[in-house]
Amino acid sequence: MYIFKQEPSPSIYGEVCGQTNEDGLFYNLHSNETVAQYGEFPWVVFISTVNKTETSSTFVCGGTLIHPRHVLTTAHNVEGKSNLIARFGEWDIGSDKEPYPHQEITVDKIIIHPHYSRSPIKNDIALLALKTRVQYQVHIQPICLPEETDEFDGERCISNGWGSVEGSYARIMKKISLPVVPRAKCQRMLQFAGLGPLYRLPEGFMCAGGETNVDTCKGDGGSPLACRRPDDSFVLAGIVSWGIACGGHNRPGAYVAVNKYVSWININIYP
Repeated sequence: MYIFKQEPSPSIYGEVCGQTNEDGLFYNLHSNETVAQYGEFPWVVFISTVNKTETSSTFVCGGTLIHPRHVLTTAHNVEGKSNLIARFGEWDIGSDKEPYPHQEITVDKIIIHPHYSRSPIKNDIALLALKTRVQYQVHIQPICLPEETDEFDGERCISNGWGSVEGSYARIMKKISLPVVPRAKCQRMLQFAGLGPLYRLPEGFMCAGGETNVDTCKGDGGSPLACRRPDDSFVLAGIVSWGIACGGHNRPGAYVAVNKYVSWININIYP
């Protein structure tokens, strides 16, 4: 059910990062804490690839807006892909009647971390350089990058995306609240979950989740894990990478630890 709200007052956007539209824009979706409100998380990006006929596109993965010309995502989702399109301001993928129009911008270049490995998976991070700048609006805003020294253990953070819910991709952007699991504890959980006593979580990953039926899933790869700072802004703590099934008790998901890659990101954004 849509409950309509007043249009937000005019203001200047794009001067800061990590600002959420706390209760969404225009209307509220009542009685569903697992669905994001319209415009609530303005940094979430819908990435697709244009089919050869150029009459349709196929969903590839999620991404995060961090700069007017750059989106951050996972390497394994975009490796070998072409004709990528980044869509900003998306929410309900089954409708084009949203209050503000989305922006679609062609990806000019895929920059994959030079030490990325698919198997075993390591350094699963990629930058998408856009052909033109994103025009920031009330529903299209960047998230802040973390400091290299930031720690998020024990915090509850938010992940978004359009990945699988009970076997089908979500139509409306999801909102999933997950606890960040300390590294040593996560490694033990993954060992007991089937990876074996010798498994070691690679340095560039962090973990979140491990609660029954509360998890990111297939199709959420590349999407953000955002944690709130004391000043109420959000910072990009992680990027959805991989997991053992979805929503299993004591089976946290693995996320790219963005603080480990801040220098690499900045070098590629500001060469």
